[in-house]
Amino acid sequence: PYAEAERLVQVEEVDAEGRKMPLAEPNLDDLRARHRGLVALAEYSGGVTTVSSANRAVRAGAYLVGPEFLQVLQVQPVIGSDLGTAGTEPGALVSHQYWKETLGASANLSGRSVSAFGLNLPIVGVMPESFQFPEGAQLWMDARAIPPSESRSAHNWSVIARLRDGVDMAQAQEDARAIGAALRREHGSDVDLAAFALTDLRTAMVGSVSAALWVLLAGVGFLLLIAATNVTNLFLAQALARRQELAVRDALGAGSARIAAQFVVESVLLGMAGMLLGLLAAHLALIVFAQIAVDILPRAQDLRLSGRVIGVTTLGTLLISTVIGLIAARSGHQVIAVALKEGGRSSSAGLATTRVRQGLVVAQGALTVVLLIAGGLLARSVMGLLQQDPGFEPDGALTVNLTLEDQGGVEGDARVVAQLDTLISKLAAIPGVKAVGGSNGLPLSGDGSNGSFFDEHADFGGRPEPLGYAEFRVASAGYLEAMGMSLLRGRDFARTDQPGTPHVALVSRSLAQSTWPGRDPIGQRLQFGNMDGELEVLNVIGVVADVHERSIERADHGTVYVNYVQRPARARDFSIVVRAQGDPGSVSAAVRQVLASTAAELPVRFSSLAEVYRDSISRQRFSLNLFSVFAVVALLLAATGLYGLMAFMVSQRSAEIAVRLALGSSPGRVLGLVLRQGIALQMTALAVGLILALALTRWMSSLLFGVQTYDPLTFVSVSALLIAVTIGACWLPARRAASVTPRRVLG
Repeated sequence: PYAEAERLVQVEEVDAEGRKMPLAEPNLDDLRARHRGLVALAEYSGGVTTVSSANRAVRAGAYLVGPEFLQVLQVQPVIGSDLGTAGTEPGALVSHQYWKETLGASANLSGRSVSAFGLNLPIVGVMPESFQFPEGAQLWMDARAIPPSESRSAHNWSVIARLRDGVDMAQAQEDARAIGAALRREHGSDVDLAAFALTDLRTAMVGSVSAALWVLLAGVGFLLLIAATNVTNLFLAQALARRQELAVRDALGAGSARIAAQFVVESVLLGMAGMLLGLLAAHLALIVFAQIAVDILPRAQDLRLSGRVIGVTTLGTLLISTVIGLIAARSGHQVIAVALKEGGRSSSAGLATTRVRQGLVVAQGALTVVLLIAGGLLARSVMGLLQQDPGFEPDGALTVNLTLEDQGGVEGDARVVAQLDTLISKLAAIPGVKAVGGSNGLPLSGDGSNGSFFDEHADFGGRPEPLGYAEFRVASAGYLEAMGMSLLRGRDFARTDQPGTPHVALVSRSLAQSTWPGRDPIGQRLQFGNMDGELEVLNVIGVVADVHERSIERADHGTVYVNYVQRPARARDFSIVVRAQGDPGSVSAAVRQVLASTAAELPVRFSSLAEVYRDSISRQRFSLNLFSVFAVVALLLAATGLYGLMAFMVSQRSAEIAVRLALGSSPGRVLGLVLRQGIALQMTALAVGLILALALTRWMSSLLFGVQTYDPLTFVSVSALLIAVTIGACWLPARRAASVTPRRVLG
């Protein structure tokens, strides 16, 4: 929703192993100074934190942004002014929602200020109601209010930029790569980037779900084709049923063109009526869909039936309806010709129409097989994800996310530690609580940071060579037990670990094995000062089982856990885990009571560890649920289409069946004959569908986990299901054929 959105790009650093990272501030400054193809670059960093204004504190999305932020997006405040440029005092912008709910929608911003990240800045503007970048943001604070970073390995800034007129993406990308290579040569091991990467911002915003959206679009297309073949079948049956009427109209001079026009008009009218009902259903469905997909699809809450969507839908409906009408008209023309030629007998016409309908049923069945296999593969994938060991126990624990006031300095750090100590102690004293601990980033929550760690002798005044790359977590004593994580070697954090004692760390097993292969990790020493500015050497005291910190689908780099008592700078945004001895709901009220009495002034968010775990695979579950609906609808359409065809064939061949029975054929043989015909059609559909599925499902490989696109179990299960549905769809027509009375039909 931005002006010239095709010129917006996301900028990232890429290391030697191909990992993409946010930018370090000095690298950003060099890129801004050297890249001539970017007219403006803007950095931003932040997330959900405590935002205070007008004596009210709430948890909201807050971001530090560069002064060119709105220039890049070409958006202006509806009230007040931009953040400005060098020479003006740093200020803050608030969202339209925050302005209404917290500031009372006052147009006078004079004297208003807002606090977050330990900063208190004057509010200088209110953004448009539709503006949300990044997703969920309600506060944008001028990044010039914080001291600049000089580290080229502290990857703190996400960056967006706007291409200069006349510069295309390929040219801008090539220039960015060259600048990255130059910085690597100039600064050596001081930088861990190998290049800069530019990505179209629209692609970046939907990058994690783009494959799912394309696959779902294909599913919609297949479902549309299945429905169209079903409607075509109905029109063909109608054409044959109206053979006498059509023959009379032709004999009276109506002509083929007028009869064809009648079929097309009927088809279009029915199609448009169906479209109107569909648009109404789509409008209602989008309301529900936006609520379900708000955390999965970017800007899901803005999904609307726009004029463009309605226009495309109308054109598509007209096109498909016209094609269906023309197919029915052609069949009707054949019916007329045969009926007049054979003196009203319609066996040849019925046979020709039946063959066309059989072909449509086969096509319908084949498309259904593809959808069923796609849904089956997604189901197998989600089952595999649910069976994947995340490295912790999701069930039985509550989580409390809170943000403490950032007052900075030694006294502020001590106050953070004291508040968390008090809160954790009181929660642990609740009857029925088994363990309490916390971290600044729960696994699979998307919180927390990562970066390069160094040898204990690293000189950050020079160009130290990184020892490795890892997730960085600030945690408390008891965190492992509260999470259900395994301590494999050594000891956990203890109350004896204090700011004045040697700083300690726990490391994950994979990190220990990759960093100190063949050596005892206990007692090893490292530095991770680029995460919080604390250069105290960390002494490894324990090894923890690997945990999926970022994604359940793949392993992480490894994790370093430090004690929040010793490293409190990153502990202001903290998640406390309360593990109950039984049902966590039994201690929920007591937990809320403790928070109300101990931290009433802090905005908190309650959840459960199981919910955090489920949310981590919400995209896959979302795709599965939609495809399941598609597959079920497709299967129902295929079954009704086959049933209609078999019932039609039985009615057309009632005389033949009566003769067979009169000549001694048993009802059982007639029953088997009809069933075999239906099964033969669906076996053809199954064969075609399996071939199509093998060719098409490879495009959804990025959505799958632990299952191949040619998974034998899925293919066999779908085949068995289709055969069962085929027998069910053919059973009633077959029974009807077997119960034909020769005397009544032939008499």
